[in-house]
Amino acid sequence: MSTPAEGKSDARQWYRRARRLMQAGKYREALEACSLAIDADREYAAAYFCRGACQYMLGRYRSAAADMDAATLFGYRDAQLWSRYETSRKEDDKT
Repeated sequence: MSTPAEGKSDARQWYRRARRLMQAGKYREALEACSLAIDADREYAAAYFCRGACQYMLGRYRSAAADMDAATLFGYRDAQLWSRYETSRKEDDKT
């Protein structure tokens, strides 16, 4: 069984891998790495944001929104901005 510090270290490693995969356009693989980071640290806001971005790029908008909400809940400010942008964009689409 790993300690909390080891879990956070594992989470950071998975997150760094996810970011590299995202930059390479490998969104499905990046999504899996983000999920492993979240499994290692359930409150890893940046991993939720990263997974939400992957979900969005794969067209999974509801899942993306749920991950962005989680990232916001855990204090990731960029997720708040993304949520505001998406909300305003959707409202613009209605007019």
